[in-house]
Amino acid sequence: MSKELYACLHMRQFPLQSQLRLRPDLRKTPVAVLDGQPPQETVCSVNMAARRMGATLGMTRVEAESIQGISLLPRSPEIEAVTGAVYLDCAANFSPRIEDRITGAHRSCVLDIAGTERLFGSPQHLAVRMREAFADVGLHSAVAVSANFHTAQLKAAVCSGVSVIREGQEASTLSQLPLDVLSLFEEEAETFASWGVRSLGEL
Repeated sequence: MSKELYACLHMRQFPLQSQLRLRPDLRKTPVAVLDGQPPQETVCSVNMAARRMGATLGMTRVEAESIQGISLLPRSPEIEAVTGAVYLDCAANFSPRIEDRITGAHRSCVLDIAGTERLFGSPQHLAVRMREAFADVGLHSAVAVSANFHTAQLKAAVCSGVSVIREGQEASTLSQLPLDVLSLFEEEAETFASWGVRSLGEL
């Protein structure tokens, strides 16, 4: 492997995960988090069970309340701050070199793990240990490892478990990813869509 090595942990729906970490009884039920001040609250984070019932990001409180069986929770910056501290403390157990990023409802951190093999074993073993450590504190994440910083970050955003990209396979791995991993502006996404460009490989 290259001297450079990075691991990205990606947590989808961070506002929701922060709430469910304290409400494990709701984890298997449809849940949405509302952001904003009444009566202008909108859904900012949802779980898969809520999506299956029709909940979407940006939905108003009135629209969300019309979905029978869904639990609506108010967004809490305080709870998210505490969860963020737990999350960073957990990541620091594997590397002191961490870059933390928040993108919409998602949060990720990229760790510089070069030279950690003697402490944690192979990249695959380390990635599994990291994911398990986060699960132990009530946070679910995907983990991607690569010698390239951006490859690790982009792959973690779309994988569901653990992914280790071997050196030299970065381009082929990225080529399979959907274009929306780039967080394009709406007009950019529309332009590429009109050109028929849907993946990084096509781009």
